[in-house]
Parts: sequence; C-alpha cells; structure tokens
Amino acid sequence: DPRPEALQSATEPLELQALQQQATGAQQRQEKAVKLLREYLKHEWHTCFAGTDTNYCADLIQGISLQVPQQTNMTDCGIYVLEYARRLLDNPRLLEHLCTHQASPPQLMAPVSRSLRQRWQKLGARLVADADPRSKGAMAAIPTPRAKPEMESLERADVDEVFEVHQGIDFRNLPMEGSPEEKLKILDFYLPRLAMSSNSADRVVAYESIFYRHVLQEDWHQALKMSSEIRRDMAEGIFTRDLIMVPSLDENGTLFLALMVRPWAAVEVTEATPANTEAPPSAFVAFVAGSRAKAELPSKCLDKFREYLKREYAQCFGLAMDYHEEQIHEVVLKLPQGDVANPTMALLELAHRLLDPATLDHLCSEQEASGSL
Repeated sequence: DPRPEALQSATEPLELQALQQQATGAQQRQEKAVKLLREYLKHEWHTCFAGTDTNYCADLIQGISLQVPQQTNMTDCGIYVLEYARRLLDNPRLLEHLCTHQASPPQLMAPVSRSLRQRWQKLGARLVADADPRSKGAMAAIPTPRAKPEMESLERADVDEVFEVHQGIDFRNLPMEGSPEEKLKILDFYLPRLAMSSNSADRVVAYESIFYRHVLQEDWHQALKMSSEIRRDMAEGIFTRDLIMVPSLDENGTLFLALMVRPWAAVEVTEATPANTEAPPSAFVAFVAGSRAKAELPSKCLDKFREYLKREYAQCFGLAMDYHEEQIHEVVLKLPQGDVANPTMALLELAHRLLDPATLDHLCSEQEASGSL
C-alpha cells in the first residue's frame, strides 16, 4: 500500500490518481480487517468468560498502520510479510516496543537485506527437506542447542574449567599480574566466551581488542570484516543486539571496556508516535575503565564509533541515509572504582553483571548503571 510520502512526491496526474485509489482501497481493507478482528475478540471473550458480569468493549480497539519496508516489485509481498514476522518473533523486545509506543520499533522499519529472497528460498528448501520422511538426514540438518556452561560464579578456577588453551596460550597459567598487553589477551579470550555463555547471549556481541584498533585507525574494511560473520547469520547484523562490548587499553595503558548500547536506536523514525507515549531511549556509547574513574581516550573516539556504526548499517541494509549517527552520545556510568591490582578481573566481573538480563534492561532503558553494577 502506498505511503503518504509517495502521494506527496507524485508529479503526474495519472500517477497521483492511481496512488489515491490505492490509498483509499488500503484504508477500506484496514477498516474491514479491524472490524472483523473486533468481532472475533468479542466472541472469544464471551466464549472464555461466559456467565461473568464483565463486558468486552471491542469498540476501544483501534487500528494503526505501522511503518515497514515496502516491496519494490509486484511479487515479493509474501516474502516481506514473512520478514516482518521473523523480526518480531526473533526479538521479543520489538513486540514490547510495539505494545508500549504503538509504533514500529526501528528494527522493524529498517530496510531489508538485498539477499532477502535468496535467504527465504534457502529456508523454504530446508523446511521441505526436513518435512520429507524419505530424507534420512533431515533432522540431522537442524543443529541442536549447545548447553551453556555454568557461569554463575566468575572465580578464576571456574572459568579455567571451561576455557583452557587459546591460540597456543595456556590461560590457566597466565598470571593476572602481567603486562597490560598480557592482561588484554586475557580479556580478548574470556570476554566473547563469557558473552556467548550468558543468558543475554542473543542480545550481546563481544569483540576482541583488535576491533578497537581498526576503528581508531579508521580501517573500516577490517572492522566491517570482523562483523561480517554476524551479518551472515542475521541480515540485520549487530542491529539485532542491545550491547556491543570491546576491550582495549587507553593512552595510559589502562584496561577499559567500550560499550555500544542500542545501536539500532539511531535509525530514523518517520512514523508519528502517539502523544501519550514516551519516546524510546536513544543509542549511546560508554567507556568503562578497569582501575580508574575514567579511561583516557584519544580525541574524536566517539566520532569514530559513530562512523563505524553508520558504515555497518550501510553494509546491513544497503544505505546509510536513515542512520543518524549524530544522535549517538556518550554516557558516563557511575561505577565503583575497580581493583587497581587486578583490573582484568574487575572488568570481567563488570561484564558478568552487565550480561544479567535485568541489569542490561536497566542500562538500555535508563542509560545508567543499576544497583547490581
């Protein structure tokens, strides 16, 4: 169905007339659908609660139009509807946003990947193969979830039982009191694995410190290459995540974590939000040092993170004009000063607490550290 901006941009009389007819037809279809849904819900209520004195006010149910990506041809309507459903089902927070704000969350409005049709074709072929009883390997093609290691306690011995040797380095015997570079290696190893084994694994990405160097040096090719694996698994890439963690060393050799929070929230929202709803929190970046109040960072560090996110958005969706990186701001989190003698474990403990779903929810919505941090 045509968007309002399509009517405004029409120049030819015949084109404008056709779009107006489409808009009228779309409005009539929506009104009919809302009427039918009201009737269904009213009958369903009486079926469930027959004999009670409570009434179901179906007339209070309103119909709203959500802003979503539009197909560019006459054949992909079904694929686009499947894509809308996938986004809502993959990320429960989108549904929460929809219920709270009565408007499309940014992830739902984001343009679809150029490989959308190919992705759904592959999925369709896989579903057909899985449903065929003659296919011996049908069930084997579906990966079984890997059990998450218990990470309730972040004691060094407990972590060692799960992760032992990486790239020829025995982290069981690597002292925590080594050089800053050695401490950074420990973070590089444990942080991604800590994120993957947490209850927030589907909401978080943890990169190794080389990612920070790529961003700082504006080596966008390498920075985007590091996130390409996420894009292969999910077309929207990191914009399906609420938190991106990157460890590094500041200019004084102090360990710190760079946190990119709600990167998807900088996507342009063109849809009107009802006056009685609260605007959703924006995207922000925070830098948390392991042994001091604030990390000493080079100038324009925030600008480079903004530029990376804009370029990443263009990689995912094929354009960058809808991403407003200037809206991303820095937030100073008020946290207790870490252990000067052991900043590595202080940051790992901080990450461990951040990965608690309730703590992460508070950080995203309030843009401040919760009491548990």
